[in-house]
Amino acid sequence: MHPLKKLNPTGTCKALASGWLFKNPTANVPLNIYRTIRIDLDEISYLGENNPIELTIDWLFFDGFTKKMMFNSEESGGECSFYLYEHHSANRWSLEIQKPNSSDLVPFSFEAVFDFAGIEDDPIQGLVLSGSGLIEVGEISVMPANFTPAPKDIHEARHWLKAFIPDINSYQGQKRKLPFALDDTSFAYYFKK
Repeated sequence: MHPLKKLNPTGTCKALASGWLFKNPTANVPLNIYRTIRIDLDEISYLGENNPIELTIDWLFFDGFTKKMMFNSEESGGECSFYLYEHHSANRWSLEIQKPNSSDLVPFSFEAVFDFAGIEDDPIQGLVLSGSGLIEVGEISVMPANFTPAPKDIHEARHWLKAFIPDINSYQGQKRKLPFALDDTSFAYYFKK
């Protein structure tokens, strides 16, 4: 059996939700907080190497983790994929987020269907990855390089977020160098409750 077919850890998935303030007028992407949910599935042995498999659902937008929400590939405009030597996009997917148990852990369930082309002539048509678990609510970021004009400082970045997160003043804020940056000019403002 292909190791990807063993990835269905119901009730045990850990996930992290992050978000970023973004807009792209050229592509008609309005200013909003776009969210990414990264779901750790497991590590598989494939082609003689251990590979951690993470399902990523990108480009979701919603006010916050305060109520039950449902998203899917037909109506939500997001993208779902996993990485195994290259990105593999889902044919269809769904995500259900429950009302939170606490401010930091949010129950969720998901299902994604892939036509996995394989890496070494081992395709899987209709591969279903599904599971449930808890999402940790992570940081919201504002990257000044994404805006013209850019926010001048962390206070202005916080002000920009206020339209989307009314209680942003209760969040801790921090300026940090981006993880992939080669110098100190590439940074973002991060906010976490």
